[in-house]
Amino acid sequence: MYYRNIPYWVKNKMVHIKNKRLENNNQNEIGYLNINVFQYVLKAPIEGAIVRVSQLTVRGLYRENGLGVFINTNTSDQDGKVPTFKLPVLKEENEYYIVSVQAPDYHTAYLIDVPIYPDVTTFYDIYLRHYSSGGDPDYEFIMQPQIIRQ
Repeated sequence: MYYRNIPYWVKNKMVHIKNKRLENNNQNEIGYLNINVFQYVLKAPIEGAIVRVSQLTVRGLYRENGLGVFINTNTSDQDGKVPTFKLPVLKEENEYYIVSVQAPDYHTAYLIDVPIYPDVTTFYDIYLRHYSSGGDPDYEFIMQPQIIRQ
C-alpha cells in the first residue's frame, strides 16, 4: 500500500515528494567574484599577487576521480585589488570553484568551494602571511564570504 505523504528511499537518500525542487534550466546565469589581497600583520595591500580561479568536478561512485579546469587569472594592483572575475553559476553539486592566491615571499592561500550566485558579487579579503613571521604557518578557514546583491 502506498502512502503519498510518507517519504521514500531513492539511492540511499531520503526524499519527500512535496519538497522536491524543480531545476532551473537557465544556463546563462552569471555571478561575480571580487578579491582583495593584504598582508596578515600590517593589513597593508599586496601588489602583484597572482590570483587563479579553477573549476573542480568530482566524479566516481566514491568521489575518487576529479577533473580540474583552469578558468582565469588576474594580478592585484597597488591597492591590493584584483579585477572582478565574471563566472558562470555552477549547477551540479559535484562542481566547485577553487581559488589560489600567491605572492612573492608570502605563503600561498587556497579558497575551496567558493560560492557564486546569480547576479551577486562575492567579496573575499585575503590576508597572506609573510615567510619571515615567527613560528610555523597556521591555517585559517574563511567560512562565509560577504555577499552583496547587484
